[in-house]
Amino acid sequence: MSDDLAEIEKKFGSLNEYSIQFNRWVLKPIGAWPASLYTTRIEKIISKILIILCWSFSLFTLIPGVLHFVLEKEDTYLKLKTVGPLSHWCIGGFNYAVLLLRKNDILHCIEHIRVDWNIITKKQNQQVMLKYAKIGRYIAIFCTAFLQGGVLCTCLALGVFKTTIKNGNETIQIYNLLCPAYKLPVQTNPTHDIILGTQLLSAFITSSSAAGAFSLATVFASHALGQLNIMVAWINEFVNRPMELDNDVYVNKISIIVEHHLRILSFITHIEHLMNPICFMEMFRCMVGMCMPSYYILAEWSEHNVQNLTVYVMIIISMTCNIFLICYIGEILTEQCKKIGEIIYMTNWYELSNKDIFNLMMIISRSSITVNMSAGKIINMSILTFVYWIIVLFIVIASFLHFILVKEDTISKLKTLGPISYCFGGGVNYAVLLLRKNDIRYCIDHIEADWKVITRMGDRQVMLKSAKIGRIISGCIAGFMQIGTICFCTILGVFKRTIKIGNDSMEIYVLPFPTYKLPVDTNPGHAIILGLQYLTSYVMNATVVIAFSLATVFACHAIGQLTIMITWIQEFVNQPQKKNKNIRIDEISVIIEHHLRILSFLERTEHLLSPICFMEMFKNILSICMFSYCILAEWSEHDIRVLGIYAFAVMCITLNTFLICYIGEVLTERCKEIRNMVYMTNWYRLPDKDILDLIMIITRSDMEFKMTGGKIIDMSVITFGNSNQ
Repeated sequence: MSDDLAEIEKKFGSLNEYSIQFNRWVLKPIGAWPASLYTTRIEKIISKILIILCWSFSLFTLIPGVLHFVLEKEDTYLKLKTVGPLSHWCIGGFNYAVLLLRKNDILHCIEHIRVDWNIITKKQNQQVMLKYAKIGRYIAIFCTAFLQGGVLCTCLALGVFKTTIKNGNETIQIYNLLCPAYKLPVQTNPTHDIILGTQLLSAFITSSSAAGAFSLATVFASHALGQLNIMVAWINEFVNRPMELDNDVYVNKISIIVEHHLRILSFITHIEHLMNPICFMEMFRCMVGMCMPSYYILAEWSEHNVQNLTVYVMIIISMTCNIFLICYIGEILTEQCKKIGEIIYMTNWYELSNKDIFNLMMIISRSSITVNMSAGKIINMSILTFVYWIIVLFIVIASFLHFILVKEDTISKLKTLGPISYCFGGGVNYAVLLLRKNDIRYCIDHIEADWKVITRMGDRQVMLKSAKIGRIISGCIAGFMQIGTICFCTILGVFKRTIKIGNDSMEIYVLPFPTYKLPVDTNPGHAIILGLQYLTSYVMNATVVIAFSLATVFACHAIGQLTIMITWIQEFVNQPQKKNKNIRIDEISVIIEHHLRILSFLERTEHLLSPICFMEMFKNILSICMFSYCILAEWSEHDIRVLGIYAFAVMCITLNTFLICYIGEVLTERCKEIRNMVYMTNWYRLPDKDILDLIMIITRSDMEFKMTGGKIIDMSVITFGNSNQ
């Protein structure tokens, strides 16, 4: 391995150059490589010229494409086929702009890598860095090859070869372009060749911006992983060092570890700041780039156009591989950052001095704060995110297109509205859960702290009782929702429906979520799409189940704490008056502090659940209305199977809505009960100071706490009754 270090340093001039060379190759042709102190004036001028040329070629393709999409009167399906290329160019342009605007961040990360290679001189550590530099380089090359290869093959397959179409009894061959151009004579040469050439160049530019962003992410993330592994090795050396080592040397070692940890975290923060907007747009582009070609394949399968089908498959593979890799890197980076704390705990830390243990505890504490690569501060780059969005968007897009574009009677349209609102509400809930992770973490930590603080057996039994109630209610909600959804999908998707056309009766497949122009009447098309819809339903349900279960568990915990507080107040009022004054002051302070803790917990719970409750109330009311309407509309057909599933769905949704409203009502009433209960005690026998303390508690309890939906709807039984009228 030492020979590798020497060989690479000799070949590339420096080990740092090996790490970043490929990034320079990708970004320099489009002028996105940042200028350093060593950049000459001529190189800066060339970079600016390249930027102007890149924007010119990109806009030359994008503007005619947008005009064609907006102004040309075409079949809806042809317009949809234009969405993919246009989204590719639009988002590619956005990424290119971000790379140009974030040149300083790129330069900072590059300089950070260079400094790391200079300050880490131990061969063993450099070998670790080289290992991860190779991984980053290979992944960057792989991403770039897939992106550029996929785009090049698509442009050539769709632009170079003619397409045969039938016009009446005539068969003619016409030229196509990857991105249609408005009112340009593309059917004649050399115009077609010129436009195709510019589109190839602009496709190369947009792909290079994405490839450059992905290659930067992989190289920077791989470097961070290498640094984290080196830090782990240093911690092991520190823990296992000889105990007779000079104290000054020890202090120097732990300071180096802490400073290096801070350097790594600073580096990761810069990576996240750089990649945040790019990852968000790339997630959107890749999801569209995977969903739309998948949709085209299913829609054009019957035409057996091998050329088009091959192109679509290549696009899907390219997009899937790239987005999977970036999600996978984000997941590994998150796990490796958390692993620091776990590794420290696995060492023989208990054999160290108290000062050493305290130093390691500080590192563990900092490592417990999760580091995430995110897309737009909304979507965490992880494998679960990757799977979730692919499945959900595929179903939602197809259902939405069916609702908008298919000409159906009003009843059929209304039947489609329920599943679409269900998917949309589930997506919003999922986004809220991702955005409110800090609130969830705070509430969980709060519950853990309460279990540690409250040690008296009677109080813990009250907490356990509340926890059991919350657990049982959560289980009921989850069971009803998942069973209801599975039954709904099974009855509407698995069994055929009999319809009458004139005097004939025929059986057809239907789907829980209608889809636009997909071959659902035959297998395996129907089975594949139904399977995806099962997965989508499960994921959507999971977001609602998680939100409702959090609401019930947190609310029940708060109710338990309020019950304990009532007990403490009664004990305080009824205690002997001869007790030491300082002890009494301490007891009332504990009660007040606990009251403040409960109110803080409730406030965070309400902040977390407010948007989710609003969407759920809206979605549930709409679903109940739609299903009730469907029952009335189909009553004359006497289809017991369909009527039964509609009735069961209404019952499940109604029960879940009632439970969340009831919990909100109980929580509100329990908060007000503090005031009433204090007044019902023998407070008039207490000293003036104690009465004043209790008055403050009563005054604070007068301020009503309410769980709301979007700060608009109070979650109460009255609201539930009004919403179902």
